[in-house]
Amino acid sequence: KVTGVQPCALPISRRLVAAAEVLGPEYRALVALLLGAGLRVSEALSVTASDLAEEAGHRVVRVLGKGGRHRTVPLSAPAWALLLPAVEAATDPTAPLIRGPRGGSIDRHRALRMVEALGKAAGLEHPLRPHDCRHTAATLALNAGAPIHRVQDLLGHASPTTTQRYVAHRERLENSAAYTLGAVLGGAL
Repeated sequence: KVTGVQPCALPISRRLVAAAEVLGPEYRALVALLLGAGLRVSEALSVTASDLAEEAGHRVVRVLGKGGRHRTVPLSAPAWALLLPAVEAATDPTAPLIRGPRGGSIDRHRALRMVEALGKAAGLEHPLRPHDCRHTAATLALNAGAPIHRVQDLLGHASPTTTQRYVAHRERLENSAAYTLGAVLGGAL
């Protein structure tokens, strides 16, 4: 599915971060974990302060992923900076970092509404979904030259075939016959 995020992922990602800055720490944390770390929404919503650590000089988040597999995901400096206000505000290290307006944990439906609000605040034409952020994280990493096996590891995919979908989408666009057709038609259009 093509969303409003992939065609110009980097500028839109910057707009999402700017929108999160305005909307508050829970939005910043959501962007940090979905877009900055490529987590699934269920993984992001379960992250607590006690899941954050430093390992071999790297800030990481430990998550329980799909299929009950534990994995350690590095947090880049920008992702950490977005996450930090939620970490500093955490009074219970075992409570989820992403909290609702009344301080309680949130479910996938509330996360969806938050991500939709982020997209709207960022001026996106199409509704933004949590998985769009994860997909954008993969697309940005691949476009920047990250090897597919590293992106697979980041996303916690069991099979490289799953990660290959992100490459196939990008290559399908880059190698589209529309460009050949445009060259043939030239100025006729």
